[in-house]
Amino acid sequence: MMRLEAAVRIDASCDTVRADVAGVGAGMRTVTLTHGLYYAAGLAAELQAALVALVDPAATVTVADGVYTIAWTGGASGEIEWTHPRLRDWLGFTGSSSTGTTSITGAQSPGVFAPSLPWTDPAPLSWRLELARSSTWRASGRSFLRALHRDWHCTLRATRAELPQLRRVLAEALAGSPLRWFRFVGTSTAWSQTNPGGYVDGWLSPEARTYVARWMSSPAELACEVDLQLAEYVA
Repeated sequence: MMRLEAAVRIDASCDTVRADVAGVGAGMRTVTLTHGLYYAAGLAAELQAALVALVDPAATVTVADGVYTIAWTGGASGEIEWTHPRLRDWLGFTGSSSTGTTSITGAQSPGVFAPSLPWTDPAPLSWRLELARSSTWRASGRSFLRALHRDWHCTLRATRAELPQLRRVLAEALAGSPLRWFRFVGTSTAWSQTNPGGYVDGWLSPEARTYVARWMSSPAELACEVDLQLAEYVA
């Protein structure tokens, strides 16, 4: 199976959270996340490192298909205060705090879509060459390689129930966030010619910035397809 993730930018508008654990910390402490672009696993690792450093040495932050869980030491009672609604909402949590719990689990993050239907990868090795041509003094031609761009194509499929979540992820991409397409969720390393099952990073191509959902089972409208085209993104 495949998965699609949108990146979130952590900056001064969403870089802190306050937390405490009974018997471990010394009251509510403010932890600050390092600024940058994060996908789901990277954001979980960054939040865990911040909590471990200042709040609870054994705190864990895990994410599975876009659902985050924060757990505390040995069943201790923990508390989270969300100082930034944007970070809270991206992690899938609600309310201003969670108190007296050994772990807290959020709802689905708006940045992750994990489908139940198989997707199609029609062009696993796509690329586009840009050439410049000129004439020589002997009237023969020559070409210069100006750039090499990879374009990734995928046919996404979603059930009617999954379509709102898919639209949330695509909305982030339409707003300018890069996407990470996991071509096989069991492979957590980047694509290469020797690792064709790895993930690829890209922006929505200009041709894909208006997408059309085609219903596969009209008139019942049980599932739909969306053609996705990504232009290679290099961090």
